[in-house]
Amino acid sequence: MKESEPKRENAETEIIKKPKNKGLKSPKSDVENFSLDKAQLDSLRLEFQDLSPGDLEKMKTLINECDNSLVSNFKNYFPKKETPGKIPARERFLFTDKKTFERFNEKWLGKLQSGDASYLNKENKGNMRTFLERGDFAAGFVPDIWEKIPQEMQKKLIDAAGGEKQAKKAIKNMAARYIITHELAHLHQDPSLPLWFAESGAYCYTQETMKKNKWGELNSAQDEAADFYRWLLEKYGDDVHKIYFGQLQDRKKREKIFSEFTKEKKKILFPDYREEKE
Repeated sequence: MKESEPKRENAETEIIKKPKNKGLKSPKSDVENFSLDKAQLDSLRLEFQDLSPGDLEKMKTLINECDNSLVSNFKNYFPKKETPGKIPARERFLFTDKKTFERFNEKWLGKLQSGDASYLNKENKGNMRTFLERGDFAAGFVPDIWEKIPQEMQKKLIDAAGGEKQAKKAIKNMAARYIITHELAHLHQDPSLPLWFAESGAYCYTQETMKKNKWGELNSAQDEAADFYRWLLEKYGDDVHKIYFGQLQDRKKREKIFSEFTKEKKKILFPDYREEKE
């Protein structure tokens, strides 16, 4: 932050001092839950967002495509009315590069006086994450996954796309849609959901959206979690969707479905995540 921009620091301080939802306590810390308003989110973007105007417009286009599809596919389970004054999910993204994302994580979590409660490895910050009830926004970057693709597959992609440049662009867009849709699923979810259920659902909704739009398929370490969520849908039906999107608060039904995530199942599906505290 530049010394010549004191107002930006003041605006950022208000994020912590004036939470919107006073009285709501997080089970993971003593920090009150809150959502950023547009001015506060714009303040963070001024400090941390480092995409060019052209790249930012491309990302906004992808976000709109992903959000339109996600909402359209599962609109029957979304709230009938939006919360007055709430910023739409598609407008709650902050894009960085990898280095800036690491700096952002340290500063944001540090200001909240709340450590990373998700990962066993504290160095693992992922590439993009949603800060539910810690501002209610998604921040991060889309990684370059081209070099992770086996050479034989790269050759096939290059042939199909008509050149290496075109193939790399197609893969980059595929990765962007996958990551953005995943975070949109989190931004639309009930924030009180257990981590395991929320992550499994987000991976499932992302895969279904990618498949429906023929945006391509990415092999993920969380494919098993998405499949387990589909199993829950087969066993419990629409109640699973309703719970995810906050339309079913029946305690007994929720606890019954959540109980399917046994301690053993959690370790299998998410070995890198720490156990949630009750």
